[in-house]
Amino acid sequence: MRWLLVILVPAVLFVASCASAPGQQGQKIAVVNWQQASSAHPKYEALQTARLAWQQAAESRRRQAEHGRSQIALLQKMTALKQENRESFLAADFMTKMSEKEARELEGLNAELPVLAARADEAVAPMREEIIASYRLPLLNLRLRLENVRLKPEQRLQIEEELADLLQRQHAELAAVEQRRQSLLYAGIAEKRRAINERLKAYGQELRASRSSEQLSLAKKDGERLEAGPRELSALMHSLDKQVELKKTNYERLRSEIDADIGSALLKASAGRGDVFVVKDVLVNINAVDLTEKVSAELKNRQ
Repeated sequence: MRWLLVILVPAVLFVASCASAPGQQGQKIAVVNWQQASSAHPKYEALQTARLAWQQAAESRRRQAEHGRSQIALLQKMTALKQENRESFLAADFMTKMSEKEARELEGLNAELPVLAARADEAVAPMREEIIASYRLPLLNLRLRLENVRLKPEQRLQIEEELADLLQRQHAELAAVEQRRQSLLYAGIAEKRRAINERLKAYGQELRASRSSEQLSLAKKDGERLEAGPRELSALMHSLDKQVELKKTNYERLRSEIDADIGSALLKASAGRGDVFVVKDVLVNINAVDLTEKVSAELKNRQ
């Protein structure tokens, strides 16, 4: 029983002067250039178009993936920069609002100072009047005594000393009253200042809470945008992978059909032969029988 041996050789250099098929003395080896035979097939142009479409789809997929990763990296960088600028803006805005609030509070405090001073005056007025009243008569008596022209010099000196001592004691007691007044005024201011500080603290907490809520909202939106990028890229890659796979499948289907037809044509063209070597590129072929033309002619007759 005769048999057909098909061997695929990428590049063959035949230099033997009398090559013969095994088991058949004197019969030359037969060869066929598979690539050349493929080009004679009616669907070869469609195969080339399919291969180009597959390659273009794969290249387009690669470029889209590279572009998508670049865009995602750029988005991440821009988002980080935006968040950094946002932090700086919010911090500056916080300080500005706190300064404005404190200025308004101090302006209100300054407006209340006359009221606080009046309250302090009112609180110490009885004490001041009492001191003045207690010294009024003694001071009047000493001044009247000094008006006496018959006073001896030593007597006048003694009265003047008594008057100076009395005035000094009155001044000391009035100074104590004034110190009391200042204490009351400062206490009132300190109370107002504590109230201002409490309001500033509450206002600062309110601003921080508002800013924190705003930051969370903006950070959530940033996160959603950052998550959308990879998700959309993944969906795009999935779609492109399908396209690449479809074009690859189409190419492989055509390739299989052409290979099957070449194999069938080769069986017909090599009828009666024992060995056939299938090569991709034949550089030198001296003693082998080339079946490529017969196979090509058989393929051209196929529709």
